[in-house]
Amino acid sequence: MIVDVKLDPDEDGFVSQECPYCNEKFKTAFGKGSRKPHRYCPYCGAHAPNCWTSKQIKYLDSVAQGKPLAMPPEVPDATVIHKFRCHRDRIKHDGSNKKLYCVVCGRKSRVRTK
Repeated sequence: MIVDVKLDPDEDGFVSQECPYCNEKFKTAFGKGSRKPHRYCPYCGAHAPNCWTSKQIKYLDSVAQGKPLAMPPEVPDATVIHKFRCHRDRIKHDGSNKKLYCVVCGRKSRVRTK
């Protein structure tokens, strides 16, 4: 059985993510760029196709079990928007890195803000 579940984005269309390897948090705008799946952490470059937060995982598990909990709300935060040149996907990050890895292909990218 396949269940289609959508998470509510923040006011700019971004959804929270957390790398399972480096535990850094960022936000991504799914479907607003190349439309290819996001498979890499923008901070450490690890192949991480599932960067859901613990609250999102709890919510998604509850939906899969047929007992949905309240969807975790997106919180506004002070992050910088970065657009990757190679695939045109955008993320929100903390602004501390001078280089990030593309969430689609994993290629290093100089930080440019938009």
